[in-house]
Amino acid sequence: MLRELLMLSVGLAVAAVRTGAVPEESAHRDHVPTAVSVAGQTRDTASVLREMRVALGGEAALDAIRSFTVDGSVRQTASGFTKDLSMELFVLLPDHFLDIRRDSQSVGPRTVDITYYEGFRGDTLIRRTDSTIPFPPDPWPQVPAVIAQREREMMAANKQDFARLALLLFGRSFDGYVLQFQHLGAVQREGHAIDVLEATAADGFRMRLSVDATTHLPAALDYLAPQGMMVSMTSTVIVRGREVVSEIPTASPAPVDTAGRPMVEHRLAPSNFRVQDGVNWPHRMTETVGTQVVSQTNLGKFRLNPKLELRRFDIVR
Repeated sequence: MLRELLMLSVGLAVAAVRTGAVPEESAHRDHVPTAVSVAGQTRDTASVLREMRVALGGEAALDAIRSFTVDGSVRQTASGFTKDLSMELFVLLPDHFLDIRRDSQSVGPRTVDITYYEGFRGDTLIRRTDSTIPFPPDPWPQVPAVIAQREREMMAANKQDFARLALLLFGRSFDGYVLQFQHLGAVQREGHAIDVLEATAADGFRMRLSVDATTHLPAALDYLAPQGMMVSMTSTVIVRGREVVSEIPTASPAPVDTAGRPMVEHRLAPSNFRVQDGVNWPHRMTETVGTQVVSQTNLGKFRLNPKLELRRFDIVR
């Protein structure tokens, strides 16, 4: 009798990497990103944002958008592991945001499909994971106080994701996460003149927006976020021929202190701008920490103003 042991190792990339820390204003005052050196003010905030919105499609085209969807793919790297996922984004302005990512692996006779749902509807967190194998609990102590704190952190991280996307696509913020802008000055970067603006949220989170002074398109967002991590799990499956005859339940990971991760500088750089349906939006987003690419997102065709029912965002854990 031939038995083959298959070890299914599934990285929990999205759930772990996307767990953010609730920002504190004092912390960001002391540790704002230093990748940009300000060389002196040349223009005012309103002019830079207005010119960026014109380059992205113009006030009329951007203000006419009430909803959009887009699908694509994302490659994430953390702790030496790389994960490739498909993704879908659903946005109903001003305060509904849903990011769906799917991970599918074929290991021997078994196909493992995991779907991660992240986002928010108003002030309600969206977070769920569906899996074709038993999925372990979150890798932190399952006590009410810790769970509530982690959910606040995840809500902050999701709203910051939305704010970054909205800023790069629309050149503004929305009621889902309002930002205040200040023009810091102009710099030269790789031979290009760059206007630098600082965006600050009410909770103290801060980003620096770089805008190409020639094309007026957004060039980069710099911000602080927890260092990425990946938690893995292993399931043992015993097969005979091509049939699964028994399976050892997935082992739960040991609790980890996600709150203790250091804050590091991230840069999100949009590229591959294309004109479509009156807007000039990026179709690639590259996230780096230092010189390391930690996330590469490729976006397909945007669907503008589709009819999105509110129940689309009713994702219950």
